[in-house]
Amino acid sequence: MSDAYQGNLFTQQRMVSYEALATSRQVAEATVRTLGLKETADQVRSHVTAAAVPESALMDITATSSNPEQARDVANTVAAETARLIMKIETSERGGNPAASAQILDGAKLPANSSSPRPVRNLLFGLSAGLILGVVFAFLRDIFDPKVRDIREVERGLGCQVLAVCEPGTADSPALVEGFRTAERLSRGLSEERKSAVILTGVGRESDQAAVAGATDLATGLAESGRTVVLVETDRKMPGLAPHARPAQVDRFGRPSELVTVAPNIGAVQANDDVPARLLARAAAVIGRYSKGSAVVVACAPASSSADVVELAESPDVSGAIVAVRLGVSERKDLVAAASRLSQGGVTVIGAVVQRKGGLEASSSRRRFGRTRR
Repeated sequence: MSDAYQGNLFTQQRMVSYEALATSRQVAEATVRTLGLKETADQVRSHVTAAAVPESALMDITATSSNPEQARDVANTVAAETARLIMKIETSERGGNPAASAQILDGAKLPANSSSPRPVRNLLFGLSAGLILGVVFAFLRDIFDPKVRDIREVERGLGCQVLAVCEPGTADSPALVEGFRTAERLSRGLSEERKSAVILTGVGRESDQAAVAGATDLATGLAESGRTVVLVETDRKMPGLAPHARPAQVDRFGRPSELVTVAPNIGAVQANDDVPARLLARAAAVIGRYSKGSAVVVACAPASSSADVVELAESPDVSGAIVAVRLGVSERKDLVAAASRLSQGGVTVIGAVVQRKGGLEASSSRRRFGRTRR
């Protein structure tokens, strides 16, 4: 029994060498000659695998080819050539019986089905790989992408709710309707608190147009609800609130021509001074002068880079600030900086106005102002 065990152990150890023989160049060259293949020995080797069955003296030889008959013939020929080579190697030069021999137990048969491609398996693998890559990509984008892309991120960053989402579109887009509803809610809130001034500010310079669009939408909504509104520009770097405004020597409120008429029930104080400090001082004066009888909407420089919003919010007539954010354009660092400045300055954040990327000129209120006849 000991001799049988040692013989079996010897054979299993030799199987490692036999695997190498089955995929050797010598066996491949003999296979090419025997079958008259047009392929080279290296090409045949690339399509042949050999694997010893664990804890046995058996070895499986597999050949692949686009031609099933050729695959079968190559597998059988490689097996025969490997057995012949083993016999030669294991036979002593002095002759006699070989120390070990190999024989084919089961010859390769014509395969009923192709081993590859497997459409179902490949589809499942592709879907799984795509899902994993998608999750990894989303994770990496959240880490490395500097842009704000999600409404929930805006609400978390500013600690307030999004009041309106402005979709790129035409002058009759739902953004204006939502702007009216938001304005009406704010109007009722301002009346109850006896504070009638609101500041519109962006999180960064790229949000200036969104802030202006929010200011004009809010003003239009308040005017539609029957209130008189004063729009105030405080920064010449921002797009004009009323590029087609009609000057008036005496405004519709009966006050000197500090205001220009931009639409029914809406007047504007334009930023026509190059000194920022004077513009800010004038805005503060306008808030105090007009807020007793009108709603005042102020378009202010970005909160992330300017303290103007904090200074203006110190007025007792200011209800708070609405922050404009452009998804896919505004950056996280600016959102964080704006939230920090507003919080440290004690500014009440009423809410946020979000504008999706694209269609900046689709601000419905600004188009309405643009149609005002001179």
